[in-house]
Amino acid sequence: MRDKRGGVPEWDELLKCKCDIDATLQELMDNRLVWNEARFCFVQERDKNLGGNSLYRSEERIAAEKRHLKRKWKSHIRLETYKSQDRTAMDVPRRQSVKL
Repeated sequence: MRDKRGGVPEWDELLKCKCDIDATLQELMDNRLVWNEARFCFVQERDKNLGGNSLYRSEERIAAEKRHLKRKWKSHIRLETYKSQDRTAMDVPRRQSVKL
């Protein structure tokens, strides 16, 4: 959803750990445009680092947020585990076909 301040996206206040996933899908739904920056790669332990929102993060909280995302986005999101790490995939069909 957009607020009244000139198109700034509103964040889902129920989410503390997985809010970036929700914001990206919301932006796809509203504007159909997301920039995927793929020049850099970071390898890290997800949901285990200190700092940031680690005060709010717990296994129960993360599981609850995943359930919330799955209910909200239904078939447009896949939450999987790969090599003991979480993996998220977004399945959003294009409105126009890509012809190369």
